[in-house]
Amino acid sequence: MGLSMRTDVYRFTRWAKFDTKTGRPTNWKPFNISDTSVKYELYDHSGDMEADFDRFENVNLATDVAHLAVLKSMDALLMKEFDGGRLNPSFV
Repeated sequence: MGLSMRTDVYRFTRWAKFDTKTGRPTNWKPFNISDTSVKYELYDHSGDMEADFDRFENVNLATDVAHLAVLKSMDALLMKEFDGGRLNPSFV
């Protein structure tokens, strides 16, 4: 299952394995680029005026080491807002 968030510049998604009974991630741990059980997507939406959404999601920047700091930052924010896989009510 994927959890996504969007900022003014990026859309970030963290794909994680979920327990089908609880609906919560089974591998909810801090960002580690070497962890192959979690997959990431990071798309740059600079200049996106919502007229052509598809134009901005053709290159996944999550595999580009130049965006490692952004990836770590977005993942930390996502983990904070989805505490243990449960949505923080203040985030809604």
